[in-house]
Amino acid sequence: MLPRQHISTDAMGNFLSKGLPTGSPNHSDATSQQNGKLGHQKGKSLTEDLSSARQFVASLLDGSYQGGDLEAFTSAHPSYNQVSKAFNKRLDPKPDLIVCPRTQQELSQLLQKVYQAKASGAPGSSLVRVVMRSGGHHYGAFSSGSADGDELNTAVVVIDLKAFATVEYDASSEVVTIGAGTRLGRVAEKLWEHRRALPHGVCPTVGIGGHAAHGGFGFTSRAWGLTLDRIVEIEAVLADGSIVIASEKQNDDLFWALRGAGPSFAVITTYKLLTVPVPAANSYFAYEWPDVRPEDSSKLLRHYQEWMSSVPAELGMAFMLLPGSRPGVNKLYMNGQYLGDWDGLRAALTPLLQLFHEMLGQPSETNEKSYTWPEMMVQLGQGTGTSDTFYASSLAIHEGHEMDEKQCLAFTTYLAQNGCRDKTEWFVMADNWGGQHSVINRVPKDKMACNARSNLYLWQFYTRMLDRQPPFDNSGIEFVKGMLDSIVNSRSQEEGTTWTYSSNVNYPDAEMSREEAQKMYYGDKVDKLRQIKTKYDPHDVFSYKQSIQPLSN
Repeated sequence: MLPRQHISTDAMGNFLSKGLPTGSPNHSDATSQQNGKLGHQKGKSLTEDLSSARQFVASLLDGSYQGGDLEAFTSAHPSYNQVSKAFNKRLDPKPDLIVCPRTQQELSQLLQKVYQAKASGAPGSSLVRVVMRSGGHHYGAFSSGSADGDELNTAVVVIDLKAFATVEYDASSEVVTIGAGTRLGRVAEKLWEHRRALPHGVCPTVGIGGHAAHGGFGFTSRAWGLTLDRIVEIEAVLADGSIVIASEKQNDDLFWALRGAGPSFAVITTYKLLTVPVPAANSYFAYEWPDVRPEDSSKLLRHYQEWMSSVPAELGMAFMLLPGSRPGVNKLYMNGQYLGDWDGLRAALTPLLQLFHEMLGQPSETNEKSYTWPEMMVQLGQGTGTSDTFYASSLAIHEGHEMDEKQCLAFTTYLAQNGCRDKTEWFVMADNWGGQHSVINRVPKDKMACNARSNLYLWQFYTRMLDRQPPFDNSGIEFVKGMLDSIVNSRSQEEGTTWTYSSNVNYPDAEMSREEAQKMYYGDKVDKLRQIKTKYDPHDVFSYKQSIQPLSN
């Protein structure tokens, strides 16, 4: 949860100095906000309603489906505990039902039952909510049914899209059709067969469904855009079971919403994306300096910000701080990818590295190497894809609103003074997004729901248990919140100026309320999103802690 001192929202989703309103969302959907509880109906106890909701969910398996019995898991199934596990083991979702439809038609039949029950006001139906899972890597485990507050008193259906895992490339159009349950590693492998590629993240086990629906950033994004920028068509199943195509020509309002907030609106089953040719040369670099003083890392962070504005689009990289060997210092690490040869990379990096060498000397570890495209994917994916026990958040620094000297020093000092921890380890990572040559920020802000068109770079704050196993030490949550506080609360306030920033929905903070999250992720697009939600999912079938809700009836 972000600190309150300097935060409120204007029409652009920017943050001024008046304080963000606290409390529950300022709307009351008739199907989900009755009698002060999520979907609780007057005249019945919550226990009675929840019992009816669970009976209804169990009944979803009754009757015939097109392909026969659905593959499904309830708590009585011997594999339930394994199948229900979230990637983030800090959270332990216990959905009432996990279903694995094989076709759009089976998925449509299932959703029709839920929608009709909600529309008719069937007993307990208002407490039923549906989420979808393509890879299960959601930081807040929302795609696996995780909940808190009133959402604990709901019956949750998880739609697992593992059967939708096809990758088909059409050479004539250079468009690839990808099932939403396909993992990024498989996407890269299948496209390599045609010497094509897409911009996306480095973790090979992430499902493309949620990754692309919320953005999809990778080191190649400054040259090729976010994953969702390459989407030309989406096939999806709506809350009422309708199977639709969304594009610039069909259901264009839905297409707008799906690219940035997809899981609130429909079950995306298939993407069509325009691919790019694999570059002839690929260069990788990584440098590490141990035990850097906060004064030095602060100066280098400010230099990194200045340098970033003119970096060629072919260069994607991360500036990272990690625990040092003792209190009062931090490790500094940088790595990245250049779509080209070493001459081009050295020309781009030299202005940055010169100051690093002057202040810190030569790095203690250096890795500079050229790779084939498949080798680069393996190199970047090392150490990712393994389940973890963690808490994370993000902060996007906007172009023209870079961290000032006071903020940089407060942040690096906080990390150095508080970074040596007994039970948890951590990292903070600033990925470069923007700059004058970045393709990401050339996309018009209003083209889609995705609101990440003014970022210069994006901080990811991440802390996890040393052994990566639960239970999680909740002091790690306060430590991450302190990172955010150290930046936001130390901004030098100049009269007549506004400092804007946001968060990224691909790195969600599960501790944020719905209202906080939506303003931080979507800014002034929330009202339009709620209008579109009302049109396509008026009964809030697709619902989770930070999802878009329909307007009041």
